[in-house]
Amino acid sequence: MLKAKIFNSPEKCMAGAELRRLREANNLSREELAKRLCDWGWYKQKVERFEARDSFCLNTREMMAVLNALKATSL
Repeated sequence: MLKAKIFNSPEKCMAGAELRRLREANNLSREELAKRLCDWGWYKQKVERFEARDSFCLNTREMMAVLNALKATSL
């Protein structure tokens, strides 16, 4: 299982480059990741936007869904 670097804050934050690293390590396209997270309102362009940011923050439950979709745990 991959280890994700999540910033320590009330909301869980991740670098865009970290999201891209985890997605690519799982051999997922942006579209495939978006499909796994469609219940959270994710779509291909949202994945692209998050990957282009320095960082983004999500509530704890949504970040856990992202980590599950990427088969990762936080450090």
